[in-house]
Amino acid sequence: MIAELKKVLCEWGRRLQQPESARVLDSWLEKTGDGYAILTAYANAPYGTNEPFEDLFECNALAPYLGFKSWDEFFVREFRAGVRPVASPEDDNVIANASESRPYNFARDVKLREKFWIKGSLYSLVDMLGDVQVAKSFEDGIVYQAFLSPYSCHRWHAPVSSVVKHAYALDGSYFAIPEFACPGTRAHRLDEKIDIKEWQAWLASVATRGIVVVDADNPALGLVAFITIGMVEVSTVELTVTEG
Repeated sequence: MIAELKKVLCEWGRRLQQPESARVLDSWLEKTGDGYAILTAYANAPYGTNEPFEDLFECNALAPYLGFKSWDEFFVREFRAGVRPVASPEDDNVIANASESRPYNFARDVKLREKFWIKGSLYSLVDMLGDVQVAKSFEDGIVYQAFLSPYSCHRWHAPVSSVVKHAYALDGSYFAIPEFACPGTRAHRLDEKIDIKEWQAWLASVATRGIVVVDADNPALGLVAFITIGMVEVSTVELTVTEG
């Protein structure tokens, strides 16, 4: 069933790369519309500014759909140069935020394997990274996880100056929900409102994800694993870096 659903999502992904998919951008890029207001508000939020979309992102203000040739091109839009300056670029002790995300969770002494499906809150390195040997490099290490809103720019950048050692993608489950959030199961918490953000630690082990392991220039940091998670109907990650 998962393999068949992947075919559907991959076909949908291909359609979102076609020129006809740009037609839906009218509702997002109309300056008086709610979509435009939300996108610009999210992009301005870190600095409390009020810049228009056209000044924030690489686009053509005079072209149809601001020059975006497809929904996919719009979704992975890039900021204009200087909009997101790197913090302390000459200091390798500083770890930069890799995307337009906000902190979600922080965990220490993370183990190779955990029964992450019971509570949806533990990190299991082998399941997250999909490779026992790679995972062993991070045993008893630290996990920092952040949430990326669908309204934010969906590009990731290196958090540290480094050399790429591994870069690979892992297929996962689609629209997966842990047992405690499923009505009709013994673990369902009937008395609580369950939000998708509550089980993101669990999704880090089961959703589609892209993994990049880098060797930091700063020896105090050593190896750093960076995991991107393709959630719900996106369920894909495109890696644009290669080993070395």
